[in-house]
Amino acid sequence: MTGGDAARLPMPDMAPLSFEQLTAISADGSKLMLQSTEGYLWRGPLWVIPTVSGPERRISNVTSTDAAWLPNGERIVYASGRAL
Repeated sequence: MTGGDAARLPMPDMAPLSFEQLTAISADGSKLMLQSTEGYLWRGPLWVIPTVSGPERRISNVTSTDAAWLPNGERIVYASGRAL
């Protein structure tokens, strides 16, 4: 990705969840992965936010403590507690 004007990205309504954390950026820079948590819990839903256009989306019923894009940019790996 090169140049261009800065623009605000649409953020999902994560209520009652909070603490959006940038977990990963896809290899081509077209998607961001955010993690949200609730209160003191360190595990929460994952969200994909496009950097160019389009709606955000929650990744199924996944809750995680950490996540990353695989090199192909099509899949993710995530940890939930001690499990991958």
